[in-house]
Amino acid sequence: MNIIVLMKHVVDTSSIKIDTNTKQPILRGVLTKISDYDKNAIEEAVRIKEKLGAKVTLLSISPSEAATTTLKEAIAMGADEAFLISTGTTYLFDGYLIAKSITNAIKKFFGNNYDIILAGESSEDLNQGYVPAAVAVMLGLPFISSVTKIELLNNKIRAERRMEEYIEVLECSIPAVISVTREINKPRIPTTLQMMRVPLSKIKTITLQDIGISEEIAITYLEKLEAEEVTKRKNIKLEGTPDEIAIKLLEVLKKEGVLE
Repeated sequence: MNIIVLMKHVVDTSSIKIDTNTKQPILRGVLTKISDYDKNAIEEAVRIKEKLGAKVTLLSISPSEAATTTLKEAIAMGADEAFLISTGTTYLFDGYLIAKSITNAIKKFFGNNYDIILAGESSEDLNQGYVPAAVAVMLGLPFISSVTKIELLNNKIRAERRMEEYIEVLECSIPAVISVTREINKPRIPTTLQMMRVPLSKIKTITLQDIGISEEIAITYLEKLEAEEVTKRKNIKLEGTPDEIAIKLLEVLKKEGVLE
């Protein structure tokens, strides 16, 4: 069994700071990581490998400089190898371009030699949830999204999705594309030593040109990226007895338009 895991290398949003003058996020020097949702996809692939036997290959599209570190971490989790589609120094924002690049890479390097393509239900940075579905369409494969449990039955996948008031059970033939939620498992955390032991030979770097892709096929572009205006605290201090403070608080809330 061959499993492909779509893995995204993202900036750690918790470490981003905002330039107070330009209102732009400061991305230089920001920590990066595996998108949290994709960690669950990697973990699920490794669990299938441990239970049934499988080869797990990572496929990522990203600027190459920092992505190698996160790919080594993912391999240390139990994956076997990785393909990095390097975009040089360019960070891609167009979902169609990303999906088309992944599809071309799968066709070129895997042909039809795969059983499951796993992905997180969304990425932390763009949060579009577009790529797994688009890859499924481009490859002509069945697609099940937001999966919380996977079972393999002969040449079929049985998948569960948790809805608000019930659990939905779906089946499809393989090969198939499956996107998973963070409820499906708890990803393992590899040690620093395990990551250091991963040889770079397990990561094959390719370019967009290698898979016949031009950035000109992008249909959306990032126009600007700026922080949302945050309302500053007014630090109004109310003093007096509890009854007096309550009356003053109501007056302040009415004045600010919170209450009528």
